[in-house]
Amino acid sequence: MAKFVLFQDEEYFQFRWQLRDDRGNVLADPPKGFMSYDECEKAIRNMKNVTGGATIDDQTPPVSRRRQPRISP
Repeated sequence: MAKFVLFQDEEYFQFRWQLRDDRGNVLADPPKGFMSYDECEKAIRNMKNVTGGATIDDQTPPVSRRRQPRISP
């Protein structure tokens, strides 16, 4: 079962979270750190509430019109 991991980063000591699968692979993480533990914990609670019944909104083109991805520089 996936779990949220809450930690402090080594560079700026900001609080961060990651959603990890059973093997420890990162499934999701926030784009920025949080300045307080409480803010980070609140973000986790919000993610849990929001994603509970989340569906997939697939806005990609039909298979026949999809373009080949390129590696960014």
